[in-house]
Amino acid sequence: MFRRLRATGGIVKGARPLGVTLVCGFLLAGCWGLPTNPPPVTGVQASATVTTVSLSWSNPSSNFWGVRVYRAVGSTAPPGPGFGQGPGNYLADVGDRMSFTDTRVSAGTTYSYSVITYGADGYYSVPVAVTITVQESATAIVGGGLHSCAGLAGGSVACWGSNIYGQLGNGTTTGSATAVAVSGLGNAIAVTVGYDHSCALLPSGGIECWGRGNDGQLGNGTTVNSSIPVPVSGISSAVGVSAGDRHTCALLADGTIRCWGYNVYGQLGNGTTTSSSTPVPVSGLTGAVALDAAVFDSCALLTGGTARCWGRNWFGQLGDGTNNNSTTPVNVVGVSGATAISTGPHTCVLTSGTVQCWGANLFGQLGNGSTVDSSVPVNVTGISTATAVSVGDGHTCAVLTGGTLQCWGHNFSGQLGNGTTANSWVPTTVTALSGVTAVSAAANHSCALASDGHAHCWGYNSSGQLGNGTTTNSPTPVPVSGL
Repeated sequence: MFRRLRATGGIVKGARPLGVTLVCGFLLAGCWGLPTNPPPVTGVQASATVTTVSLSWSNPSSNFWGVRVYRAVGSTAPPGPGFGQGPGNYLADVGDRMSFTDTRVSAGTTYSYSVITYGADGYYSVPVAVTITVQESATAIVGGGLHSCAGLAGGSVACWGSNIYGQLGNGTTTGSATAVAVSGLGNAIAVTVGYDHSCALLPSGGIECWGRGNDGQLGNGTTVNSSIPVPVSGISSAVGVSAGDRHTCALLADGTIRCWGYNVYGQLGNGTTTSSSTPVPVSGLTGAVALDAAVFDSCALLTGGTARCWGRNWFGQLGDGTNNNSTTPVNVVGVSGATAISTGPHTCVLTSGTVQCWGANLFGQLGNGSTVDSSVPVNVTGISTATAVSVGDGHTCAVLTGGTLQCWGHNFSGQLGNGTTANSWVPTTVTALSGVTAVSAAANHSCALASDGHAHCWGYNSSGQLGNGTTTNSPTPVPVSGL
């Protein structure tokens, strides 16, 4: 601000020599005590989603006029300013606010920001810099026992939740309630998770797995855990992969299936109950087009939409009309024209918009309005426009045409996502979630992917498997931080 000078008798009262007056007019701080060397901000933090970067900081208590934010692409922050100018890549003047959200970002790009206070006529503080990478949009999401993973647009994979066995794949055994990048994966085309392990399908037809390996479920010929991805032995033409609780199966390009890991109930399908740390062929199975491995059983869809299952059958989840375990594939009764299959202690198929389920039904997870187990398929009530289906330990979810989502069955932890913890024997709509393109019903939580690439999870959260930075259960969907 300029002080108004009052003229008296032709003499300017308070006037200074010309040279000083000119300097005062340019360097206001020298004359009127305005800030010249303002102190810097402190505690700069950054967080990112697939569309924004949010910055926050603490301002100095005094002696500054405002705050400016500068941005550069890459890991090198904009340089400090010279006199009378700020660094390049000016982004915004935020006044005395202590936060800023940058919406002009691109997924998968690294940005560096400098936050600088300024004073009079070109005086700037020392820049305080922060660097962050904007997460790529999610293209797939899967939930397991106590962890979850997402496949990202650029081929990388991010996981969150329990990490006791290294199932997050980031080289540690420290759990995380927010997404962390899986080490060394940059070209995955599919991701799957079991109870304590995870796997990814690569463009080469190879598969890499990480996490718990005590039953050979990593497929690398050992029973050792791994906190980073390791190649599955002898797999080079896979077109699909599915991780069960303690075993894993791969669909090969020739329509055959190979499985490895725990095999006490015959879930490897090779006619034995001997576990294997390397892949073994499923006996007598050709023409497979899809597969799903579950708790202690496995299922495949064949050309024409028929289904075959093998492994444990305590609840009738093999769908052959019996409760007898089978170490080789058996035909599911009455299924034809199916286009998707998902299995657990119960199994479901998708056929022309309808859903049929069979197996365990203690919590109403078959969706037919009862709690009676069934060893043959039964129709889910009220579902006629489903586009996807996913089975958890005791609940089921289906995506409907238009992007709505319905779930049914066990709901003790809120895994049905309808704002309650009451079980439902028929489908109920998930609250405040639209544009859904994919769903994964996990052990006791659920996750979904929206058309904008954002991920949401709900239900049990003891290990941070919902990915929202907490370990609090949620009966409604919460956004996965950074996705």
